[in-house]
Amino acid sequence: MKLILRNGKYYLLIRRKLYSLHTRDKDIAQRIFCDMITQDIARKVYRAANENTADTNIQIRKDITKIEIAEKFDEYIKTAYTKGISANKIRLKKRVGRMIRDCGVTFFSDFNQESINYFIEKLYALSDDSKKTYITQLRAFMNYSIRKKFMAEDLYKSIEFPNIKCKPRDTIITDEDMTLLLHGSAKDEDFHFYLLTLFNTVCRPNEASSLRVSDIDFEHRKVTVYMNKVCRYKKVYLSGEFCRMLADYIDRHNITEYIFRGVNRREFYAKKFRKLKKKLCIEAPYTLYTVRHTAITKLMNKCHDVEFVARQAGNDPKTTMKHYVNRSDEHYLEILDSIRE
Repeated sequence: MKLILRNGKYYLLIRRKLYSLHTRDKDIAQRIFCDMITQDIARKVYRAANENTADTNIQIRKDITKIEIAEKFDEYIKTAYTKGISANKIRLKKRVGRMIRDCGVTFFSDFNQESINYFIEKLYALSDDSKKTYITQLRAFMNYSIRKKFMAEDLYKSIEFPNIKCKPRDTIITDEDMTLLLHGSAKDEDFHFYLLTLFNTVCRPNEASSLRVSDIDFEHRKVTVYMNKVCRYKKVYLSGEFCRMLADYIDRHNITEYIFRGVNRREFYAKKFRKLKKKLCIEAPYTLYTVRHTAITKLMNKCHDVEFVARQAGNDPKTTMKHYVNRSDEHYLEILDSIRE
């Protein structure tokens, strides 16, 4: 707030807007200016005092009826960008924002048990893992809103959220099906080597498709992988045979930057994978992500070194064992049969 003299008249400059005081008298203008500052300070002191009382949530509840969610959600997304959150996570947050609006939640006061139940009903077709992810993102936005005083904390606490327990990912590709998939993709070298790389680097599908030649240290048989999901890098060891095959592929095609054609093209390899499954009459619910689960499980079955497997996967040991290592009944029976009395 500033006192401005323009064309002989006095104005108040408030947030880049001029407001006329309708006077040319300097003394009158200065008295009005001092009164405005005094009132502004008094309001701030009163507001600060109220925030320390037990009626804080009541005051917020009166205000949230006037605050639209759309504007504050845009601020939330901009804040997420500044934190370096991955593009995939940003897209997920935006989807949650659209779902909130689709549920008829326009103002923060519209959040109630009924609107939350409607939000959860819209997730019915998703897996338990995905449902939990969407609910977690919804709660993250609501907690952000509480911290910013857009939403009353007691309103949030009054809402019941479902307790979804995620099951381990129990589907892995059998040896027979993996052989079929690799042989079936041989005519499409780009896709074939993408599948081999996905398996040997224990990557997520989008991480493998984004690999560059510079990411691979052929001398020390290591590859540096950027994990979009957690926004950090992992170092993966490679087998000698796979290193030789990949180096030969890169040399033959004179590749200098990105190794695979599907970089930055969503669903590029997922569509190829689905078509190949259909062509080979494989009906099992395999996806490209299943290749990662299969690689981690097979690695664990071979070496039994949890720390090493977790390092290759880019997860902590507990998460790796809980979500990715899936031993079959046959595996346990083989262990018993191999034990000699």
